[in-house]
Amino acid sequence: MAAVTRPPRAAGGGRSFFGYLKEGVVVATRNRGLFLPLAALHATRSMAFLIARRTLYSWFIAAAADLEAGELLPGRRCLLQAGAACVVAHVALGLAIDVATVFAAVASCSGESPHNTTLSSLLRELVRSNLRGPVVTSVFGSITGWASVGVTWLVIPAGFLSPGMALLVLIFELTAFLFFFYYDAVLSAAVVVSAAEPGLRGAAAVRRARRLVRGGRKLAQAALYSLVVFALEKAIWRTHSVTMARLPHGSSIATALFPVDGVIVYLLLGALKVLRTTTITAYYFDCRRTDKAGHAE
Repeated sequence: MAAVTRPPRAAGGGRSFFGYLKEGVVVATRNRGLFLPLAALHATRSMAFLIARRTLYSWFIAAAADLEAGELLPGRRCLLQAGAACVVAHVALGLAIDVATVFAAVASCSGESPHNTTLSSLLRELVRSNLRGPVVTSVFGSITGWASVGVTWLVIPAGFLSPGMALLVLIFELTAFLFFFYYDAVLSAAVVVSAAEPGLRGAAAVRRARRLVRGGRKLAQAALYSLVVFALEKAIWRTHSVTMARLPHGSSIATALFPVDGVIVYLLLGALKVLRTTTITAYYFDCRRTDKAGHAE
């Protein structure tokens, strides 16, 4: 009987989730001159928004106190405008930094970017690149994501109608909770698709990303990716909260440590955002190679 020869497995086709995570770490550390500034930009944006939010909040409290005292504050409209401008700037800067991080990860994973690439050279490349795809895909993903969250909230009141409906609503909410992890990974991959494959954007990029992660193994890896990122973010914030809660309130140590600890937290979150992008980009390129190998066979 002739020996049966199995077709060679596509490169990376059997890689585990932690293999992708390791690849994301390798990509980020191999080009530290590019990804460290991006992580710092993520952290700086978050810290600036926190400072602006707290400042505006204190101003609003003062304005409310003056209003209760019967005094009209002429700058109330300016406060509202400043608050709106702060939110818009936060969202716009976040979108710009996210898109830059995606392009950096795509260039690094595809081999188009040398290891000594800097942030300034990346920005020059971005000026000549087609940014419409990643921007449209990111906005599309945000809108659909928030719309899905709104639907889940609208279903909750139905649980008060009867015990049977309460059980159905509970099952629906748990299913939606798990689905959001998968959908978050697909949306992240869709942004990578729109950057790596010009011409695909919005719903087309989402469909392309969804086709790449078909199959039980890939679906589980995609959901696990979002779950791990979510857990790491919560762990960072929880560690920060527990650390500050254990210190005596109002003590000199707590007063001195709070800014330092806050900076460390935001730097860790910025590094996590970069690692998240490099990991999903490595995952996308591996899925694309596997998909091409499957079509070739």
